[in-house]
Amino acid sequence: MRVQHVRMRQARPLIPLTYTCYLGSSSSSGYMWVMRSKLVAAVCAIWCCISSSSWAEEPKDRFVEIPQEDQTTIFDLSTVQLLQPGRFTILGTSIAHPDVMEYQLKVLQAIEPYCSRTDGKYPPTPQMLAMGPPDVAVDDVRVSESKGSKLLLWKYPYAKLRNAYAVLSCTEPNSYMRQRGMITNGYRARELFDCKRGVWGLFVNENADLSEVVTHVLQDGTFGAYKYELVCYAVTNEFPYRPKRSDK
Repeated sequence: MRVQHVRMRQARPLIPLTYTCYLGSSSSSGYMWVMRSKLVAAVCAIWCCISSSSWAEEPKDRFVEIPQEDQTTIFDLSTVQLLQPGRFTILGTSIAHPDVMEYQLKVLQAIEPYCSRTDGKYPPTPQMLAMGPPDVAVDDVRVSESKGSKLLLWKYPYAKLRNAYAVLSCTEPNSYMRQRGMITNGYRARELFDCKRGVWGLFVNENADLSEVVTHVLQDGTFGAYKYELVCYAVTNEFPYRPKRSDK
């Protein structure tokens, strides 16, 4: 919408220009200038409307969404960088489902006061069990102090969160807001797909080069292989090489 605003502002000076020409011209040549200016203004206005509406519309198939029990991973096809035929990198964002996001925010709020405690283990508060009866063992909150830094660590006691942890630095500036932003905005990462060899990789950070990607040979029947097949087909419009099952 910002583009549309800028374009329309650029087209406005044409209208007062026409009005000025009309007042200052009584001859036929002046009249022609008026008509020509009006034509230019009309063409520009139409072009702005058409181009603005086309910019505002996103391609229908721009995103590949892969839901899981606790989160959805969304791959943005506009970020694809081709490396070789069938081999590319792409940005993906994993963001929690609404109920999980609400729970993780409650835990983050509940765990912050533990920063006032000394090194050791402490029981969690009832707020940290707000997603229902735990279905795995409930661990204590770990407060770790070392060389002037303090870190809080607690494992979520629910199987659907797949061994995820609540983590908070007590000494790093803005750690609370960063963790909150990671929960509400999702975790973004660049991934590598080699659709001709059944290989997937994860970059250590979004801007890392290929020497800093950790790669894996996928196995059929795993979530990684499922994700690989969906993303590869969306990017290449071809069925990728299918990894073999680990039991064969």
